[in-house]
Amino acid sequence: MRAGVTTPHQSTCYDALMPKPAALPSMLTVMDGDKQCTGHILSRGKRAFEAFDVDERSLGLFNDLKTAADAVSTASTPISGTP
Repeated sequence: MRAGVTTPHQSTCYDALMPKPAALPSMLTVMDGDKQCTGHILSRGKRAFEAFDVDERSLGLFNDLKTAADAVSTASTPISGTP
């Protein structure tokens, strides 16, 4: 074999050693600063996330994780003047 030439087998072995990007879990729990659950986010494919409030009501589908987390945070924020 000539120097600098790899066989397909060598290339495959090298690729197997390369780290793979970490996959997001299918469900994430959103917590507030007091360590209380404020809702959940479910992965709905490659580019969709569904947010749920603490009572498991859907808040909608979102294109990114941050927007879904913001929706959970907004839903858990009490309205001024309510107990």
